[in-house]
Amino acid sequence: METAECQSAEELKQFFRSLPPGVLFRGQTKEYLRADGGPDLRTTFDRLGCVPSRMLKWWHYSRAILSTYVKGFDGIEDLATDQAILQHYGWRSFFLDATTDPSVACWFAANRFRSEPSVS
Repeated sequence: METAECQSAEELKQFFRSLPPGVLFRGQTKEYLRADGGPDLRTTFDRLGCVPSRMLKWWHYSRAILSTYVKGFDGIEDLATDQAILQHYGWRSFFLDATTDPSVACWFAANRFRSEPSVS
């Protein structure tokens, strides 16, 4: 794994431009490391395991919400879409987010989801 130190936004942009095509970026607010110090690229499902009763409850809830608000969403055929969205809200999935756009990864690295009660 390569580490780059940049003193300005322009240096960071230059670093990104120097990378070869096809590089993937991860944007996360927590660093997951293996015992040897390298990056741990396991999914949340692999790291934390499955809680069937909790996962089943969230899956049914999300299917109802997505089929209500997303035109053409099929709760049976679109399981991958369902899981890809839910993992950003604590769902343990088989997916690992990666992007070819460094600005997208930077956004996810700089922003953490917080659930707070609110009244509208």
